[in-house]
Amino acid sequence: MGTWLADFRIDFRRGARLLRKSPGFTLAAVLTLALGIGATSAIFSVLHSIVLRPLPFPNAEQLVWVQEVNQSTGRTRPPTIEVHEAWRKQSKSLLDVGTGITGGVDMSVTGPAGATRLSFGGIALDTLSILGTRPILGRWFERDEVTVEGDTAGTLVISYDLWQSWFNGDPNVIGKTIPGWDAAWGRTIIGVMPPDFWVHPSMAKVKGWFAFNVARFPNGRSQTLARLKPGVDRAQAEAELTGIATNIEAASARGADAAEWRIRLQPLHDVFTSNYKDTLYLLLGAVGFVLLIAAVNVANIQLSRSVTRQAEMATRVALGAGRGRMIRQLLTENVLLALIGGLLGIAVAYVGIWLFVALAPGFYPPSQDIAIRPAVLLFTFGVSVSTGILAGVFPALRVSRPDLQEALKQSARGGGSGVRQGVRRTLVVIEVAMALVLLVGAGLMINSYARVMRVDMGFRPDPLLTMEINLSGLARYRTRHNAAHFSVTPQVTEFYREVMERVRALPGVRSVGVTSGLPPRESDTFPFRIVG
Repeated sequence: MGTWLADFRIDFRRGARLLRKSPGFTLAAVLTLALGIGATSAIFSVLHSIVLRPLPFPNAEQLVWVQEVNQSTGRTRPPTIEVHEAWRKQSKSLLDVGTGITGGVDMSVTGPAGATRLSFGGIALDTLSILGTRPILGRWFERDEVTVEGDTAGTLVISYDLWQSWFNGDPNVIGKTIPGWDAAWGRTIIGVMPPDFWVHPSMAKVKGWFAFNVARFPNGRSQTLARLKPGVDRAQAEAELTGIATNIEAASARGADAAEWRIRLQPLHDVFTSNYKDTLYLLLGAVGFVLLIAAVNVANIQLSRSVTRQAEMATRVALGAGRGRMIRQLLTENVLLALIGGLLGIAVAYVGIWLFVALAPGFYPPSQDIAIRPAVLLFTFGVSVSTGILAGVFPALRVSRPDLQEALKQSARGGGSGVRQGVRRTLVVIEVAMALVLLVGAGLMINSYARVMRVDMGFRPDPLLTMEINLSGLARYRTRHNAAHFSVTPQVTEFYREVMERVRALPGVRSVGVTSGLPPRESDTFPFRIVG
């Protein structure tokens, strides 16, 4: 072992010395590898942060998303609240079960910088207890705070970001209210969540949470979140929950098709990452091709450079150097090159992550989670070493077996052998082939994008301009009747009528309209059942 380390140090120093003697070659190879390794590390960093890393909840592997699946059609639906409560009381497989994430609301409030718009998330009362994350100040909601209508109307839990930006991290924030929030919708702050806390990626930007107790609506259905007991198999839990649900449904008016439905448990991690992983694995494959092209390019440069090293190799063979010793020396040089490229590639990866977030800001809402972590650095190191070996193994095999007579002839002629020229041409063909694959893939993606942009939406979107107005935080626009019900005042109609008249009077405006939702997104939805 000691001898091997000593030989490695000798090879490393000799390789570093040779690289310093060829600054042009070294710079070209390092930049080529840095771009390939950096691009690969950037996409892997995004993949690791979004897909491969565990969810930011304690014992997240126990969290599951619960749905009913029709065995005949494959259609899915959420269980009923009645079934939730039965699982809570009877299940031996679950530590806890409750309703999952609901929606949110945007509120107009007056903050330190004037009037602004904040997003607040509405989630189920028991969501936080199931996820296992605790506030860093104060507490979460309690069941006796929920009104008859189901909303924790008087209380609010805020985000760490809002606590810092609006209250300057005041440790006495508990008991205060949001400045400028109208009294009809006022809420008392009872807790502050940890930094970067979120309950669902789509709700990562919310500034606070209010809770609902959907158990007060037993005839409804709601998304279900549960935590398995340690060591419980998902299949075992599915069988138990299916039995309980079938008994409940069979005893109700909905029991006609109860036997056709089974319970399916999905890891919460898979549910949260399903919208991202296919795209990210595709991108990782694309940058992997770029890295292979870079490796082949460096191998080609090495073969070109080997012409000037024929005399050196021939001399070493004449002095008794074995082929294995020479291959190890040449591979050490390439790995050293790749490690330097990897160090520079980390800087490229930082820039790549910044570009990814800037060009696709809505791809993953908790974008602050995307970062270069120790696992990514380990991946970069492994990729660098592997790339160095890949780029160097073929040139090393060729250069480590020099023909002494041919070496003398080459030094006299100053050219490369026919065999070496053939190898270089082969590597060029490989580069072109991989580049062609990338170009074809890029062309197909561009074509798909162009087709999507040409889909007939049923109207002409090009001459249309839109704006969004939120009046929810202004007391004169709504009258609260109780904790969860309110009505808008006549001033709302007057406000929108005046807005439309003023906009209609602007030069170039042909018509004006007001709607609660823009196509193709859904607006308010009201489920219904067709009799018979």
